[in-house]
Amino acid sequence: MSSRQTLLSIVFFMGAVALCGCSGLTQMQDSLTKFDDGAHAVAIAQMRFFDNVHRIGCEQQFYQRARDFASSAGAPLELGARCTAAGNPISSARLRTRQQLFDAITLYADQLQALGAPGDQALTDHLQSAATDLNQLATDRGLITATDTLPGNVETAVAALTRVVIDHRRYTDIKAAAQSQQANLALVVATLKRENVTSAIAIDSAIGTMRGAMTEALLAGREREREAVAVDVVLARAHLQAMQAYGQSGIDESVDDSVDAASPALAGAGQVARLNLALDGLVSANDALARADSGGVRAAVADLVARARAAQAFKTALTP
Repeated sequence: MSSRQTLLSIVFFMGAVALCGCSGLTQMQDSLTKFDDGAHAVAIAQMRFFDNVHRIGCEQQFYQRARDFASSAGAPLELGARCTAAGNPISSARLRTRQQLFDAITLYADQLQALGAPGDQALTDHLQSAATDLNQLATDRGLITATDTLPGNVETAVAALTRVVIDHRRYTDIKAAAQSQQANLALVVATLKRENVTSAIAIDSAIGTMRGAMTEALLAGREREREAVAVDVVLARAHLQAMQAYGQSGIDESVDDSVDAASPALAGAGQVARLNLALDGLVSANDALARADSGGVRAAVADLVARARAAQAFKTALTP
């Protein structure tokens, strides 16, 4: 082989190697982008659920005040009364701390995506500042100070997740970063999954209490108003339907099958089941990144995105 042919062979070989490397890098960048998108989608769906739990707790408080007013001449009418933390499954303080748990997760996912991108691997100044503030809050035990329902080791996990953003130069390897945070991510997710179930049970109880009280009031109203009470029945049903399916019992019969289209494997599952499966997908995708198996990463990330979309589609279908 002539020297020119040898040189051309070397050039073609090096070009092929470069293309393979770029392809692998592009695939990983794509997977990290989808992992980041999936993490944000799960956070949005989850916080909508928690917000609904809080809102239903407030509705139960207001309805009890309305019953007290209707049944007692001495009870005050407080149309502008604010919701209280007492008796609410998720108080405003707990809502804030749960948002902070998801902020830690999404900041971590943002940083993993940045690690896979060429050039500067730091997040924006705004996100860096958010990570620093959250890290300091967790380090100073500010999360537990705000609400005592969190286990103490969750604060340690939040501090570690946000440290990846603050010390991004320390975590230059995606696999090492994912490995270092797998246990922390799993701990935060396990905490959120337990809260989903306990919140759903509390909401089932709240809705059941209101349904019983409304039925009792409608029966009493029928004795006085006869046919006119039908309007009250319709209003009561609409009020209860606006709160349905956020509990443990699953999909109400009035929600059609279109919510199952995003993921047939989740057909018939309620909001909590969908959220918890999406959270599991988040941990599984990070584990795949920690093992650096490109095929496994793509499959796990695709599963995460599908489950996150299913959780969001369920919420959209329930929106009046």
